[in-house]
Amino acid sequence: MLISHNIRTPRITPRIGGDAFKTALMQRGLIGGLLLASLCGAAPLQAQSYQDQDYQAPIATNVTGATTSIDALPQTVTDTASLSALIDERIALAIERAVPQSVQESTHENIQGINSGQLYAPEAARLYLLVAAALHDSFHISKGRPGLIAQADPPHSPDSYELMEEVSRIVIGSAFDEPYPEATLLSHHIAGQILERFPKPEPTTLLLSADWTPQGAPVLPSWATAKPFSLTSAAQYRPSGPPALGSSRYQSALEAVMNAGEDISTARSAEQMETAQFWASKSGVGTSPSRWNFIALEQIGRQTLSLSDKLDTLLALNSALYDTGIATWDAKYHFQAARPDAIIAQNRASDPIAQSWLPMMDNPHHPEYVSEHSSFSAAAAHILTQKLGAQKFCTRAEDIWEQTRCYDDFETAAKEDGQSRIYGGTHFEFSHEDGLTLGKAVAQRTLEELKS
Repeated sequence: MLISHNIRTPRITPRIGGDAFKTALMQRGLIGGLLLASLCGAAPLQAQSYQDQDYQAPIATNVTGATTSIDALPQTVTDTASLSALIDERIALAIERAVPQSVQESTHENIQGINSGQLYAPEAARLYLLVAAALHDSFHISKGRPGLIAQADPPHSPDSYELMEEVSRIVIGSAFDEPYPEATLLSHHIAGQILERFPKPEPTTLLLSADWTPQGAPVLPSWATAKPFSLTSAAQYRPSGPPALGSSRYQSALEAVMNAGEDISTARSAEQMETAQFWASKSGVGTSPSRWNFIALEQIGRQTLSLSDKLDTLLALNSALYDTGIATWDAKYHFQAARPDAIIAQNRASDPIAQSWLPMMDNPHHPEYVSEHSSFSAAAAHILTQKLGAQKFCTRAEDIWEQTRCYDDFETAAKEDGQSRIYGGTHFEFSHEDGLTLGKAVAQRTLEELKS
């Protein structure tokens, strides 16, 4: 519901209704019986090559000591509805895993990543790409076609459902360094190629600038070194940087966030307050890549897509989000720009307004420029527009009074997401604008790569 009367808006520290999102997904048929228990209890994933292996050879596990070979898989024809439901369930499971139940029920400060155990936005984007690639390539390999990342030529046609379920289960567990489950050698072969293509970046030494002082451990300072999907380098679309302090553009952006983004603000409208709350919603989604995967599942479910088109859409979306995370983190740690509250604090001695100013939302522990909400949302909006069309849609956040928000198109939603961070007091307008440009450029590059 929308609040029409004037309110003084307190600092946001919402408690999260973790069961609400899961219940909503279950009602939509997105979560089946294959949940966290399916990811537990086997030997650690071994780094090995499968190039010279016999696909029919069994692979032993430490679960029961049993073995499974490709010959043991049922050679049945799985119906389209079951495969489509499996795709939904695997993406929904990845979203649930990216924000553990204990984090969903914690405070906003914990959700920002302080001792929470959740995946940060670039890590979540990598998880969704791993799952999308696993589903996409397993499906095509089961039909005798090459995958985009993985290649295999099994001697027998595997069951599509079994192969997609196993490979996606392996890559989800790997994202959390969990032991791998019992599965066929073919499934491990496909998963191994995908994991090798998108490894976790190695830690690097961070040299802090004089402009940005982190209030906690810097978040993913080495993520710009991650191996991209389509980018030639993390800096391929690096923006020009924040405007100079004291410039008209900087001053205008500073005044805007001081007015609209303050902890207790009479300048921020009730609608702006709801916008900030909605896009900060952590009920089972946690990050922009998670929110846009949730939106994608909602909107794909309202269209009649073939399995191939559905898999192509999710692969394009998550490839773009993954590369956007790399490009965004490159910009963040290259420029190391300070958050609005730090800039405002510099004026506290001379400006009465600045003396008590606090942002409505807590600052994440990574630099301000560019806005990740803006870049991720712009990338997602461009992909979904190209794949599904510029359609009107509605989506909701169960923990914000089950608030539903409707948009004329995906681009409008993306702009609102980025703008919400200004209302939250954590970003400047120029960071929002440059983030939108960055995300769209990465998405366009992703689509070009997928066409080649």
